[in-house]
Amino acid sequence: MSEVLVPNSHLDQLIRKCTPLGRDERAKVLEEDAELEAAYTAVATRGDSAVPESAEDEVDFHYVCFVKSQKDGHLYEMDGDKNGPVDWGELGDDDVMSEQGRALVTEFVRRTGCDSGFSLLVLAPALSG
Repeated sequence: MSEVLVPNSHLDQLIRKCTPLGRDERAKVLEEDAELEAAYTAVATRGDSAVPESAEDEVDFHYVCFVKSQKDGHLYEMDGDKNGPVDWGELGDDDVMSEQGRALVTEFVRRTGCDSGFSLLVLAPALSG
């Protein structure tokens, strides 16, 4: 993964540090990373929206991510408002942008009722060619 990152960048170093750790240890590293927090705060305060005073405050909109596990081939929903990842089932050889992956994300949008207020971003490796 680090070959697509800027070598020795903070993100590259963070990924290298977290890779060998377990889930709880990774979470602790991310929670305690001052540079990551500073970058988040700088971006979060740029817009016109009111910024919550505390990370624990309830908000209408927040970030939800779907990722495919390299270990078990399942699609997971990562949502900071939940206690852990939500398993949406096996994708097999498909990826998140396959017909099956898109159907699961569409189901998420339908079920949560956020069809009129969300943005979608896909992070994928660059195509060589």
